[in-house]
Amino acid sequence: MPIEQLIPLAGSAGVWAWSKYGEDIIQSLVTKLGSKALNKTTETAKAAWERVEWQSAANKYLSKIQKLYGTIRVLGMPEPISLEGIFTDVLILDRPTAYRRYDIKELHEDPRQLEQDAVARMSGLSLVKQSVNGKLFILGKPGAGKTTFLKYIALQATEGKLDKVPIFISLKEWADSGLTLKPFIVKQFEICDFPDALPFVERMLDKGDAVVLFDGLDEVNQEEDRRSKTITEIRDFSNQYYKAQCLITCRIAATDYTFEHFTYVELADFNDEQIRTFASKWFKDDPWKYEMFEKEISKPENNRLYELASVPILLTLLCLSFDETLEFPQRRVEVYEEAVDALLKKWDASRSIKRDEIYRGLTHNRKRQMLARVAAITFQEDKYFVPQGELARHIVNYLRQLPSTELSDDIDGEAVLKAVEAQHGILSERAHRIYSFSHLTFQEYFAAKQVVDDASGNALRRLLSAETLLSDRWREVILMTASLLDNADEFFSQFQNSIIGLMIDDPHVIELFTWADRKAQAVGTPEEIIEGRLYYLSLALIFDTDRSLNRERARSCQLAYVHAEELGRTIKSGVDLFDNRLTSLPLTINQHLAVNTALELDRAFDLSVALKRVDLSLTNPRFALDLQLSKLQFLADLLRYSVEENSRRVLTPKFTTYFMDIREVHRFDFGSKLEETLKRFTSSETNIMRPAWAKFVDDLRDVLKQEGIGYEWNLKKHQIEVISRVFRASGLMYDCLQLAAVTNRKAIADGLLFPPKLSASI
Repeated sequence: MPIEQLIPLAGSAGVWAWSKYGEDIIQSLVTKLGSKALNKTTETAKAAWERVEWQSAANKYLSKIQKLYGTIRVLGMPEPISLEGIFTDVLILDRPTAYRRYDIKELHEDPRQLEQDAVARMSGLSLVKQSVNGKLFILGKPGAGKTTFLKYIALQATEGKLDKVPIFISLKEWADSGLTLKPFIVKQFEICDFPDALPFVERMLDKGDAVVLFDGLDEVNQEEDRRSKTITEIRDFSNQYYKAQCLITCRIAATDYTFEHFTYVELADFNDEQIRTFASKWFKDDPWKYEMFEKEISKPENNRLYELASVPILLTLLCLSFDETLEFPQRRVEVYEEAVDALLKKWDASRSIKRDEIYRGLTHNRKRQMLARVAAITFQEDKYFVPQGELARHIVNYLRQLPSTELSDDIDGEAVLKAVEAQHGILSERAHRIYSFSHLTFQEYFAAKQVVDDASGNALRRLLSAETLLSDRWREVILMTASLLDNADEFFSQFQNSIIGLMIDDPHVIELFTWADRKAQAVGTPEEIIEGRLYYLSLALIFDTDRSLNRERARSCQLAYVHAEELGRTIKSGVDLFDNRLTSLPLTINQHLAVNTALELDRAFDLSVALKRVDLSLTNPRFALDLQLSKLQFLADLLRYSVEENSRRVLTPKFTTYFMDIREVHRFDFGSKLEETLKRFTSSETNIMRPAWAKFVDDLRDVLKQEGIGYEWNLKKHQIEVISRVFRASGLMYDCLQLAAVTNRKAIADGLLFPPKLSASI
């Protein structure tokens, strides 16, 4: 706020009308020095206070507050930015998370309890206004915005939105100054040209006209008993000036000290609305960028990034990253590494804070190793929430493996855990004595780091086991591992072996993959080989006639096709292969679950017409022809197995029309024998005899087999499930390849959906 706008406020009634303190200060001097005839010293002091220009003093102090606290320095930016331009009001939990008690088994079953718990949330500014003469102890994670919040309160007071005079005290700066508390406060008012600010400060505090903002108790070093002395002085100060409003901020778990008469609250993580508000302010000069940011971070593939956005410092990193390139890095791990780096060292280093460390001897690399060990163990055991004692034991077990020169012999695991929580916020107490990584992303990241750092290779082999590859829970860890490896050749060799292992025990499945590969090699360009394999495998799934119409088999086929669709989306050059234009195809399988007649099957078949629009069919005539031939064979089989004459009357002309279309449009030669037989069938007024039609279908199949189409795969339920798993694992492998550093990318890509060798194949 410009100084000219501050003058009216300073001259108005209220806490900023400092002239009201003049008579009190003078009277106090007279009383203190004697009520008899004033001596020369008293007269000099009295005259000095009478000359104070109170309005000017208030304006100077207001201007100082605006200058000191009107900006914030953002990690990664060379210049500070306006606080009011970026500040997003915080929400306060009326009960700190560590005070809540839960059964850990119940939390594992339903983690949403933590979010759904009836802990009141209210605006931070509103809470401060409501507790005008109250005292708040405000806890928060590292980077949660505690200092920013106190600065904002100070600015709100200068603008008259809080009827208090703000006194901002950096507790680290005060503790390092060597001054006691009141002289340190008095020093802040020296700019106001008071003869001696102490009487003024005491009057203001006595009357409750100030809000004292104690920032960063956790930043006070414990050496020489500094933190203990600081706490004692704050207690004495708040008791002496009980009318003054006091706010103290501190990192969660940074202190076990109790402040009587203070209400303990906690800064909540940002919710969706706060994230949007912060981002819109960040990109306020370019609304188009904000729209792009909102669109990108809301994508399903960015849900892990969105999780980080709940912490202001990490949301800031995301905005900075996006601001530069208008996209998030394809290697998401780059963002995670920067976030971890910020919490482990940069955030404190940027503010010149050196903390007490129970594990002082550990380098940053050792800390990362320790967190990676803990993450790997807990993630392997499927534990997101971990009892405090168990987590402390994991920490001690790691620390005891280090050289004795790096830490003391007497290791207090719980103390180290508390230090990690307070100083870095990567581990967090989610409920009473129940911990987790503050974000699932961090647990996944450090679990991946452990795999990368394991020189034996055992961790990599376990990670790429068939069971793990098919687990949604391990997906992000696998992707991060691929991103973190300096060279991922061995990673993909293990990956490919695991995929082969999924089908190696089923020769019939291998035959199917071999056929799909040969078809793709024969009719596709080198650029179409991978998509071609997927194309033909999908045709086999869709048009493999299920004579029994078995419900379980149909469900398996549907799931397999869904995984084929997902795999198609992952392949960059075949993004449109199985896109939204094919969403009706799973309906074909669904229809099988409720049908009893061939006529209904035909209606289901009509839903698959969208397959005509597959890009490969449009760009490659042979792919298009094989699609049409597969559909023709499907119709022929429907007629063959139909048991209702009415259905056969409807299907026969449809089949004939389709047969003739293929012959004319694709100039396909079915042979004179088939054409004459079909003509005889369609010209006959009597129903086609089933044996005659069966012979025709067999002859048709022989013709199609010569084209490499028309095989009766007769896949069993368990075989379809194998194919589904291969599709799923192959999609993950392709995603990993887009993130990894490898020697021969094309060779690895060409191995997708490639069949194992068989001694005999079709």
